[in-house]
Amino acid sequence: MFVLPPDFWTHFFENYWDKRPILIKQPFASTIGSWDEVLAGLRNAREHFRSSNPGTQTRLYTEDGFSPDKTELKNYLPNSNNLSVDDFFEITSQKLWGQRFAIILNNFQVSSEPLWYRTRAFMAPIIKRYPILSSDAVLFIGNYEKTPLGIHSDELSVFLFVIKGRKKIYLWPEDYFRDQFDERRDLDFELLRKDAISLEGEVGDLLFWPNSYWHVGESVGGSSISLSLGLTPLHPDEEIWADLKSKMDEIVYKAFDSESAENWTGVSNGNEGLTKVLDLAGNAMRRARRDPNFGLNLEGDRLNRVTSGSFKRVPPPLPWKTLSDDEVVQGCPAYPIKWLVDASHQLVCSANGHSFTIPADPGVIRMLKRLNGGEPHLVRDLLKYYVGTSKANGLEFVATADGIREVLSKLYSLRGISSPGG
Repeated sequence: MFVLPPDFWTHFFENYWDKRPILIKQPFASTIGSWDEVLAGLRNAREHFRSSNPGTQTRLYTEDGFSPDKTELKNYLPNSNNLSVDDFFEITSQKLWGQRFAIILNNFQVSSEPLWYRTRAFMAPIIKRYPILSSDAVLFIGNYEKTPLGIHSDELSVFLFVIKGRKKIYLWPEDYFRDQFDERRDLDFELLRKDAISLEGEVGDLLFWPNSYWHVGESVGGSSISLSLGLTPLHPDEEIWADLKSKMDEIVYKAFDSESAENWTGVSNGNEGLTKVLDLAGNAMRRARRDPNFGLNLEGDRLNRVTSGSFKRVPPPLPWKTLSDDEVVQGCPAYPIKWLVDASHQLVCSANGHSFTIPADPGVIRMLKRLNGGEPHLVRDLLKYYVGTSKANGLEFVATADGIREVLSKLYSLRGISSPGG
């Protein structure tokens, strides 16, 4: 388990969070991920390139600045299950004519389910104390001398897990480059190193630095693999506005498309055209606010943030499996299914960062509570207990065997319930 004891977190929050960097030597019995798990994640990332909206964002850099087109990036990710870490570095180096390289994969938790589970478990005490955070697991793999981004700062507080090799991070406090960043950054790096705090980690070590620090990474003595867990403050207002703006854009564009050419003929770019556009925008705002699906989607996003462990992107659902009567299923009390009932009597339900909406049948709600207890149950028994008619808020709900089975199968695909030992 990648869980640190409460006394560690008490000391950490008092002395390091938002204050200063630290190197934590060998806090766990093993590394956050094995090479086989990293390899599987890289292969999954390669497969994601077939999607128009790949979950894992991949970049490749070389010492001469070569960066392939996005459509070619997959050629630098492995497509074999049987590849040693040394072979991977050798093959990649040959493809790049011997140049040093860095492959950076944002949202790596989408491609690696095991690493997502572990980073989520690691983060639980942080989220409990600071619930308004957003997380991203980033894999760094290569033999680069320095992080291709150069010396930089960002909004992220970072935990970095060393998986292979050695990793050194140079850090400078916020005021070091303030108001003269470009001038000081152009100094000889050897001079800058003398003023830096340096953290050097080996396999199994954990590094941390707050978001106020400028930093740059370095692979020490050859190839390295590390996983960084970046935590940034979440801005719900900005996310809601972005969703609303997207919905308005959709409505406005449809309105423009539906307007006949004759209606726009002769409309100048002056007051008449501006008035027409403003009317369309006003109508779009009112329609977006009245759209029940828009509100349900916002509620689903909020619940997903809770059940994902603060990750905005999570692994995709498992392939659909219709559960048989003899299947045994159980929930996970540590990561329970979450739900809410909206004003239109819809149940917004979320598990592991994915949500769906069904009628707010009180029998289904009782079933979710029972599943969250963690006890194993036969599907047959759940059907017997929860199929039938129930009432709430003056409404009657009818739960059929097919309906309950579909809810259970959906939860199974979202990893909200599982088979014991499965």
